[in-house]
Amino acid sequence: MAFALWGGWAYYINHPGADETGPTSPVTSGLTQGIGSFVITLLMVRAVTWVYHRLPANPARIVLPAIAAVAVTGTRCMPW
Repeated sequence: MAFALWGGWAYYINHPGADETGPTSPVTSGLTQGIGSFVITLLMVRAVTWVYHRLPANPARIVLPAIAAVAVTGTRCMPW
């Protein structure tokens, strides 16, 4: 789903009819964004599942993995 949604959005936004200001390829943009979104989503799901199964059975088991996922994806990890 992440591949289709974000890859499709990158293709659409870089389509030659949308903006004529640069030589970017909409297919390259769509595939790059789609693959990146797919991998990131897959890794986050695996991480949340891993944390979930290692916490004791209480309400924090539901909340903590979700908070961790939002915290990681909501921060700027790269310095550029």
